[in-house]
Amino acid sequence: MKTLNDFTPEIRNQIPKYIEKALDFGNTFDKESSIKYIHEIYKIAKYDPPIVIFANTLLMYRAFWEILFNKDLKDDKTDKTLQKEIQKKKGRTHSLFLCKEYARGYLAFYHFVSKQFKIKHDNEEKLDILYNLINKAGISCCWFTLKLVLVLKLPKVQWENQLIHSTNSAAVNFDNKEKYYYWKGVKVSKKLIETPEKITKKDLEKNTNAEERRAYIEKLGASKYFGILSSGKGLETIDEDTDEQGFPMKLLSFDFEGTKIQVLECTCPSTRRVYNIYPPSQNCSNVWAAKADTFNGQNLYYRHGDVGLVKEGGTPKKPLQET
Repeated sequence: MKTLNDFTPEIRNQIPKYIEKALDFGNTFDKESSIKYIHEIYKIAKYDPPIVIFANTLLMYRAFWEILFNKDLKDDKTDKTLQKEIQKKKGRTHSLFLCKEYARGYLAFYHFVSKQFKIKHDNEEKLDILYNLINKAGISCCWFTLKLVLVLKLPKVQWENQLIHSTNSAAVNFDNKEKYYYWKGVKVSKKLIETPEKITKKDLEKNTNAEERRAYIEKLGASKYFGILSSGKGLETIDEDTDEQGFPMKLLSFDFEGTKIQVLECTCPSTRRVYNIYPPSQNCSNVWAAKADTFNGQNLYYRHGDVGLVKEGGTPKKPLQET
């Protein structure tokens, strides 16, 4: 049995290479390898090779789907029906799910474990074939039937710290015909990425999602973000300090339509992302009071995300540990 003790420095040095290869979305595309990959999946699932149709963009994929599948198919089986049949019949597997985009990660993990630790098994040859093909193919997602498979070609994707991200251009690009913008894994507007100087108060008021607001604050900077939101009435720093992990915290105040709003700017120790939290009482005098306010004013002994623990008889000024 292999254990963590078998992770030699040489093996550990291979991990970044596997990760880089698994995240190499859309940078290589070989049509023949993509077709062979799908045919191999169908062969494993004990189905005849289907016809493979490629769509170059997401809009094209949707249009093809409407034409090909959004009707009563009397002589074929749709995606869901086919998958149910695979689950019921003995000797058939969930192999078709290996056509999804995250199959690269699964197969990379298999290949790493199998080859680096020299583990032999019955499906080794099949999985080796799939691993070699998937790194040449460019499959984003598929719609399956018994006779035909519709494939969305992978777009070119930019990554940073294993998150889809680009600071000044589209992070997801379908052959320059369709583009999508992301900030550290969060989908945002083209305007924020390409022309942030044109962001208006109306743009910011549309953001109801906390992660999206965080992306806007990080891209624009807190001062500019709250300055726009308060119609240029400025941003006041009430208090600032450093948390136990060495990250800066600020308690900010700004005017929003005649009302003073308090915001605590802090950093998640695990992800290093900057967040802006609104203290419920909106009447805090310093950063520690604002942080405690998010837990009904309790002095926390330990804090893990949205979970806080209080130690009986202990009243620490600030959490002794945070994650």
